Amino acid sequence: MRYLNQNNWLNEAVGGWQVAGTLIELSGNPFTVYGTQVTGETDGSAFPSWNPSVSVYPKHRSARCFSGVGSGCANEWYNPAAFLQPANATFGNVRRNSLYGPGIDQVNLSAGKTFFLPWEGMQFQIRADATNAFNHASFSPPNITTLSGSNGAGTPYSYTAGQQQINGTTVGGRAVQLQGRFTF
Repeated sequence: MRYLNQNNWLNEAVGGWQVAGTLIELSGNPFTVYGTQVTGETDGSAFPSWNPSVSVYPKHRSARCFSGVGSGCANEWYNPAAFLQPANATFGNVRRNSLYGPGIDQVNLSAGKTFFLPWEGMQFQIRADATNAFNHASFSPPNITTLSGSNGAGTPYSYTAGQQQINGTTVGGRAVQLQGRFTF
């Protein structure tokens, strides 16, 4: 396709580019929080109970936190006071994978152009591919998921520094690949 039917030099420089992209939007990975009550040696994991009067998300958490962006999001992903310690030898009503980490946002872009050379059947193609083109961080779920700081059965867990902290990413940084190909 010719660029605005202008001269050949302008058409060779600006016209004929092929651009492609993909957008990846995923909800966060599920994770599980565990309580500290004694359940017995072979009874399984110590799940806490939900605290019906407290939200699982900290009060200062904004909509931007759901993509892992914003101040305080990486340090306090969930509210430990939303969970109660059940009595010993009992199981709480929170089940595995009931919380979700930050979502994944990723844009991949690709651009290329083929230049036809004046010799018969010869052409040169240049191409650039970028994964995570905008270098957007997509964070992993919190590392430590065992709750602490409860004063016994029926009491909520409390905030412990680093407990709800997100320390890693699920998508690597931007990667760019350049390619040139001569065909004859």
